[in-house]
Amino acid sequence: MNMMRRSHSMGISPLIYLCLCFWFASIAPVAGGAGIPLAINELMAANSSTKTDPQGHYDDWVEIHNYSDTPIDLARMYLTDDPADPTKWQIPGGASQLTSVGPGGYLLIWLDGHTSDAGLHASFALDSDGEAIAP
Repeated sequence: MNMMRRSHSMGISPLIYLCLCFWFASIAPVAGGAGIPLAINELMAANSSTKTDPQGHYDDWVEIHNYSDTPIDLARMYLTDDPADPTKWQIPGGASQLTSVGPGGYLLIWLDGHTSDAGLHASFALDSDGEAIAP
């Protein structure tokens, strides 16, 4: 799988990838048992030159892909880097222009702790030495 190869090349623990998949498996809708239409497409910890957030900073990020043919809104779902605190950061509601993933589309969430910045910014950053993201 591409994600595993990218994870190793960026020095990110495969545990992050597995925990992210588990997070989506636990929250994503399952249509008639057909499977989960969301997947982690890519993620980066210790971003120093790949993508900038709306403020021009190179911050950690995760990209989510919607494999379905309908939009999916991730509003009010949770993301955490601490399995003991599964509701650490809630994807905000009422901003579907930021939280919806169109059919075949992608959603980028910045993992930098700057929740008041423009765009989707989680309240935590990833540790480049390896860290979990969990439900």
